[in-house]
Formats: sequence, C-alpha cells, structure tokens
Amino acid sequence: MDQPLSPSAINSVMRFEDPHRFLAFYDQQLCKQVAGITHHAAVAVGVEVVISLHLPGVDEPLQVMGIVRGVQAQPNQSHGLKVSLYLDPKAQAWLKAFVTGLRSALSFQPPRPTTGSLPRPTTGSLPQQPTPSIGNPLQVLIRVDGILDTGNYYEILGVEADISEADLQAHFHALTRRIHPDLFHGESASTLALVNRAYRRVNEAYSVLKSPERRRVYDQGLKESQGQRLRLSQEDMEQVARRKQRRRGETGTGDYYWRVAKATLSQARGHSDAVAPALYEAACLLRTAMAFEPENEHFRGALEQITMRLANFGY
Repeated sequence: MDQPLSPSAINSVMRFEDPHRFLAFYDQQLCKQVAGITHHAAVAVGVEVVISLHLPGVDEPLQVMGIVRGVQAQPNQSHGLKVSLYLDPKAQAWLKAFVTGLRSALSFQPPRPTTGSLPRPTTGSLPQQPTPSIGNPLQVLIRVDGILDTGNYYEILGVEADISEADLQAHFHALTRRIHPDLFHGESASTLALVNRAYRRVNEAYSVLKSPERRRVYDQGLKESQGQRLRLSQEDMEQVARRKQRRRGETGTGDYYWRVAKATLSQARGHSDAVAPALYEAACLLRTAMAFEPENEHFRGALEQITMRLANFGY
C-alpha cells in the first residue's frame, strides 16, 4: 500500500457546467460542508485542500478550503479523499443566494408566447395537408412557387398558423430537404431559377416564424390584414429589433433574471443605504441568468460593472 504523503496543500478543481449536477452536489455534500474528491496518491489525514469550484454561469471560481478527514484506496490505484470544508460567512451567504436563485430559475416556466386569438398547442402533429416529406421534389417545388407572390408565410411553408415551434422546425427541415438547390444540378436554367427563388422565400418565411418576437408581429399583421399579409416590412423588423434590444436574454429564463436584477437596482435608487445590498442581489441574479446563457455578453458586461461597484463597498 502507498505510504501517505507528508502534509502539504492539495489543489483540486471541480467544474460544473450543468446546473442540475451542481445542485445535486450542493444538496448531497457542499451544504453539509463536506466533499469527496479523487487524488492520484495517498495522503495523510489532516492535509489541507484547496478546491476551486467552477459554478454554472460564474466566471471566477469559488475557492473553498478544506481538511482531509479520511482516505480510501480505489480499485484504479487512485484514492478517495473525504474532505471537511470551511466557508467564511460571506462565501456562505453568497452561495446560499446563488443556489436559491438557481433553483428558482430551473423551476421557472416562462409563459408560452401567444399571437392574439391564435392558439398555440404545446403538442400536436403537422397540419392535415400534403407534407414536404413525401411526394416528388419537383411537385413540391411547383406547389411552393405557385404561392410565393400571393401566399403568406404559413401558406408558403404549407403549415397552419397554430403550428407549434417544434413542428414548425421539423416541417421546415423536411421541406428544405426536398427543394434544396443541390438536388437540382443539371436541370434547366429556368428550373434552377425557380429552385433558388423558392428556397430563398422558404428560408425567409422560416426566419420570421421561428422567432417568437417576429412571429407575434407578423401574426398581428395577419390579423389586421385579414390573412393577406405577405412579407414582414422593414418597419416591422425595426419594431422587433427594438423589442429585442429591451429583451437582453435569448432564453425566457435568462431574460427573466436580467429583468429582476434591473428592477432590484432601480428600486435602490435614491436610497444610499440600499445600494450595496441591491448591487449584491443583482450580482447573484445575473450569475443565475448566466447559468443559462454563459455566452451572453450583455449579462457579462453588466456583472463586471456591478462587481467593480461592489468592490467600493468592500465586497
């Protein structure tokens, strides 16, 4: 059996990309101030451990100190270490706030987008009409081309206005597989022109309808024009862009926590004694938002600004 190493600090890294996995680790170990880690060699009880916890959506790791309380040899020649953890009160408070926000985010179900009186079923099949997944590609192409200048986006794609987002995506991919320009190499110039024209318009229709914001604007236009709206105008696109600018998150949950963080800071304006707590709470909320959108540059920039302001308060 390996002889235990002389006492020296052990550095360990624990990385959690999945929020669910982190919460399981927190419930089973971290909240009890214990952790199990694997080490390549045996160490003596009492050795210090420094664990770098990389939490979902958080850039900087949380440094946690610990002491080895038990060592057990593993079949693969490694050793399992039972570590008692020590978190200072500030770290415990931050971690508790982060976990609370993360649980709320995972349980939060943003409302399904609606478009006026048009119902959006959460489940269902494709509408009762010829689908692009069957039939001759040229026949499908002719059908699409016949309504490019007269049909609305739903008619061009061959779907009903209440189709679910998942079914819309599946139908679009099936359709484009039938009329993709690569399938028509060697055809006449007129056929290729028809293919390219139809393919562009089908993609245009899907690019509008796949976006909840654009789809709401387009459906409202359909309602006002009694179903005859063909294209999404430049004015409509600018309206969508303005809405998207106000909506900073790409996901409903991420945007929800961004808005809560923003509201928290707004409520503290004019109350000097409330600024630091509001900044701290907003930072926790933004970290939760980033657990769902780790690449969101707006969230990241806002968090950096808040962190710098918190430093002035000694956080």
